[in-house]
Amino acid sequence: AAGKLVRLEPPSMRIVRTYDLPGGRESGPYAVAIDSVGRVYTSATGTNRILRLEPRTGEIEAFPLPGEKAMVRGLTVDRQGHLWYAASATGRLGVLKEAGVGVR
Repeated sequence: AAGKLVRLEPPSMRIVRTYDLPGGRESGPYAVAIDSVGRVYTSATGTNRILRLEPRTGEIEAFPLPGEKAMVRGLTVDRQGHLWYAASATGRLGVLKEAGVGVR
């Protein structure tokens, strides 16, 4: 409910770094996935976007989702590096490619 993404050190569960998400508390982060190069994705259910964090720079890019209030609760990255999402409120399966978000 704080609108943040937090990196933990696994053995100690110590917080290593905190990233403020666009939209703050309204962002409503839910699902998280990491691609093969270490970029972190999260769904921002409150702002109807998928966010991509580049941990080396701290830069966060936002990708708006089609429709209203998609409520993405599942994310996974395939072998080609595409991010797939399940939007529970709209009943859509979508894929995020470098050029933007598409629906299949």
